[in-house]
Amino acid sequence: MQVMGNRSEIRSTPVTSQLPTKDLHQIIDDPTLGGSITDRIADYSNIINLNK
Repeated sequence: MQVMGNRSEIRSTPVTSQLPTKDLHQIIDDPTLGGSITDRIADYSNIINLNK
């Protein structure tokens, strides 16, 4: 959380996942923390979905 908070709106932070963006919060046990991190990742982001 601290890493994402410090870099939010300041630096680029590449994040890759096999989960759709809407499901990223599910991989963190704490729903509040998962939602906060997902918000910081998704706000001001460029999301590229790759499909087969």
